[in-house]
Amino acid sequence: MTYWDGRYFASGIVIIEVGTVVVQGAIREIRFQLGTATKSSTTQIPGSSRILYTAVQIIDVYDAGARISIGHSGDDDLLMTINDNTPQQLGTYVVDNDVLFPGVATSVLATVTGSPTNGSAIVIVRHSQPET
Repeated sequence: MTYWDGRYFASGIVIIEVGTVVVQGAIREIRFQLGTATKSSTTQIPGSSRILYTAVQIIDVYDAGARISIGHSGDDDLLMTINDNTPQQLGTYVVDNDVLFPGVATSVLATVTGSPTNGSAIVIVRHSQPET
């Protein structure tokens, strides 16, 4: 039996703390709060990972004209374009992805445009290194 809870990997009677070690086939999640300025995740996604899911949960509405996209520094809307969410309405906006991230460890970039002074969101990205 194999079990993964996001931090521990258990197989049989051996339990191993994984931390930042890449476990093929495991789904990992990056989650960070976004305010009114562009922000990168602290945690990087391992190189050549597949992005499976991207969400933006608007918890405080943004000012009119504000737009949010999710990607990385080389492609700022790879995972979610400005047309995939409405920052002026509370809610969770989801894109089911099957996207290859760059070949080196890379941070998620949440880009905020429109110079809002109000607004807050949670960015959620799930990724995996598929088994071959």
